[in-house]
Amino acid sequence: MRIIRSAFLLLTALAAGACSEVVPGLNVAKVDEGVHVFGEKEGTARGSEWPPYGPRAVPPPPSAVAAAEPAPLGKYEVVRVSPQVVAGLRQQQAASARDAVAGLPVVSPADVPPEYRMGPGDVVLVSVWEHPEFSQPVTGGDNNLAEKEGRIVAADGSLYYPVVGTLRAAGLTVRELREVFAQRLAGLVVDPKVDAKVLSYRAHRVQVTGEVRKPGTITLDDTPKGILQAIDASGGLAEGASRRRAVLVRGEQRYSIDIASLLSGEGPGGNVLLQPGDHLHVPDRARDKVYMLGSVKEQQPVIMQDGSIPLVEALSASGGLDTLRGNDSGVLVFRLNEAGSAASASVYALDMSSAEGMLLASQFPLHARDIVYVMATALSQYNTVIEQVFPTVNTVWVGDQIQGIE
Repeated sequence: MRIIRSAFLLLTALAAGACSEVVPGLNVAKVDEGVHVFGEKEGTARGSEWPPYGPRAVPPPPSAVAAAEPAPLGKYEVVRVSPQVVAGLRQQQAASARDAVAGLPVVSPADVPPEYRMGPGDVVLVSVWEHPEFSQPVTGGDNNLAEKEGRIVAADGSLYYPVVGTLRAAGLTVRELREVFAQRLAGLVVDPKVDAKVLSYRAHRVQVTGEVRKPGTITLDDTPKGILQAIDASGGLAEGASRRRAVLVRGEQRYSIDIASLLSGEGPGGNVLLQPGDHLHVPDRARDKVYMLGSVKEQQPVIMQDGSIPLVEALSASGGLDTLRGNDSGVLVFRLNEAGSAASASVYALDMSSAEGMLLASQFPLHARDIVYVMATALSQYNTVIEQVFPTVNTVWVGDQIQGIE
């Protein structure tokens, strides 16, 4: 977190200096299309059209790239923002949210809940109709009937009951436990009618941490619980909680949960069914920011309340363009790519000097930790901006990797 905060301060200082000294004096040739290496001298521009955009198609998603190792930090790709690019980015965003939890079972009110399987710590009551001598008597004067009437499943999964003896109860449903008791009592009782139920659910637990009002452990019972139920059982989201995502840790796997879409009911993902041993973590808003730099009225981070935020909304939240220095034809969006991409970062160049550009800005989806830079010169002169901003962008990226944050 200190790395990110320091990087943001450095970017702010850089932007302030660039707007007043560096950018106004730019005289840089147009860049070639495609992937570039940071620090490499640019050759002759390809074509003479303005602005000097790169590829006209959306870069392939990381899953479609054969390389398994992260791309070198020095490579970046310049992408022209067009209607096709915006449509592709929105489709990729929806597909990414679906793929993150693909294959995981979800909680649906229409589904018949599965039978609960007992485990160590559960308190079980077994009774035989018309044969009270086989039932556990109630003793003592306190009100803890679960302890007095029932039997606790031992840590090794076994359950002891008078007359019946010791049997393995862990993993059995209530119906299966009744059948086992009936079989063992068949030699003592004619046609034994056995009833069983779980008095106290203690075996299966889920840990909920982070920005919830009551972090701790919740216990799973015979009612299926999903992400929404876990958050509700933990008192709901705290004031500083991320409204964008949560992290579900299941064994060795980590899943990014789109809780913004889940809470609104508008997303592609469902309410993922929790399993014993799961760990649900709700982070704070520190990483739900888009950084607004350059010729905007207020250089500041904008907190995302949803899975993404349109570019024009982020510009509005920063007070809009600085009319004295800002040039609405030069807007750059710096985005760090996932490991496996052909380039470690992408620079999306958007011309907002036309009505089409404004419409594209209203649809262009910003992601968390994007850096929006409004230039004080025409978009055709932005190499120096990239040269100065990218070292800090790489510093932020390396800090994320050190902290192990997705």
